[in-house]
Amino acid sequence: MEHYLRSAQTLFQPFKYLPEDNDAEHAKLVKHIRRLIAKVNDDGFEDLMMIDALQRLAIDYHFEDEINLLLTRRNMQYNNTDLFQHQNLNETSLCFRILRQNGFHVLPDPFMRFKGDNNMFDEKLNTDIRGLMALYEASQLRIEGEIILDEAEKFSYQILQEKMKFLEEDQARMVRHTLENPYHKTLPFCNLKNSIKYYNGTVLQELAELEFNMVQRIHQTEINQIIRWDINAIDQLPGYMKSSFKTVYNITNEIANKVYEHHGFNPIRSLWKSWAKLCNAFLVEAKWFSSGHIPNSEEYLKIGMVTSGVEVLFVHMFFLLGNGTNELQYSGLINDNHGIILSVAKILRLWDDLGSARDENQDGHDGSYITCFLNENQGCSSNIARQHVLNLISDTWKSLNKECLSPNPFSATFTNATNNIARMVRLMYSYDDNSSLPLLDDYVKAMLLDK
Repeated sequence: MEHYLRSAQTLFQPFKYLPEDNDAEHAKLVKHIRRLIAKVNDDGFEDLMMIDALQRLAIDYHFEDEINLLLTRRNMQYNNTDLFQHQNLNETSLCFRILRQNGFHVLPDPFMRFKGDNNMFDEKLNTDIRGLMALYEASQLRIEGEIILDEAEKFSYQILQEKMKFLEEDQARMVRHTLENPYHKTLPFCNLKNSIKYYNGTVLQELAELEFNMVQRIHQTEINQIIRWDINAIDQLPGYMKSSFKTVYNITNEIANKVYEHHGFNPIRSLWKSWAKLCNAFLVEAKWFSSGHIPNSEEYLKIGMVTSGVEVLFVHMFFLLGNGTNELQYSGLINDNHGIILSVAKILRLWDDLGSARDENQDGHDGSYITCFLNENQGCSSNIARQHVLNLISDTWKSLNKECLSPNPFSATFTNATNNIARMVRLMYSYDDNSSLPLLDDYVKAMLLDK
């Protein structure tokens, strides 16, 4: 990876302007990078390095058409066995990862040539730190049944962990960061500052920093507005239930009106259906807890995925992004083809339950998947139960990866948004020994405070 980052720096030389207003400078930078993209070729891996850089810096949305053209061309070449004949592990992994994470259903067959006579990954790879990091990153895109990628993750993780203590400090830090925060399962903004440093002195750095500062100012303004709203409204709240219902009612109608203004369709019935489903699921959980009933783990998870609130969020997001223009589209896509929604809901519920005993001090007054699992499996230790949950999360990521491959019934914008929400989950529930959330703290500070 470090090699490609250095190579990318030669592709994107600094492009300095005299100080101007941010909008004008931003437009010039975008235009300049667009010209650079038009010049890249696919003889080597410049095109993939380009796409990787743009996506790591979260500025790829400016160049969707150009990126799609490069990806389509590269995808057509992927099944050409000659393409990978002379490529190393780093290059092969990069190509697979970039295509997979952008929805192309490419097969992991090219990795077979990195296996030895014993059908295990060749020990010669043990010293290829860059290649192993790239292989680990690529393995995060695997779907169910891709055994070679299961083996790739285990192999690369184990070797990198062993080698880390012998590496120089900077390289060891990079390896540790990759293992703890693989690109596919991490919000782009969490890695953004590290990524910007790698492109220091390039036009990409200029645009990424400018855009980061613009986004940061927007978030700061929004937070200030929310704080003022809370202070002004607090004395006017008549009661918990009434105020909660009124808030939900007003916000939902406001969202429906925005959808109508921008897309010409009012989805209010669909939005209320999602809220009704959520409330009914809350009632089921309330009956369980009030009666002392412990459901089996499958029954609990089915309801818990609904009470995670993910479906409510996704239904609102679906219409706000302009994906639905009538009730039939909502029923067909959200209700019938909801593998993406179920996967994200399952990831959130399981991560939540992993941390619930440590963050909520529930004293047995709330349920969790682990409680249900232990009740079903008498004599099983909590550590085994937690590992079982982690395995379920890993398998659910495989399902989500598969659902996001093309073709799927949702737009690329919606699919990317659902992936980002799945990535956000780990930030929200990765508790340390002090019941704190260091990853989330770092993310919030980076987005709102750091310069």
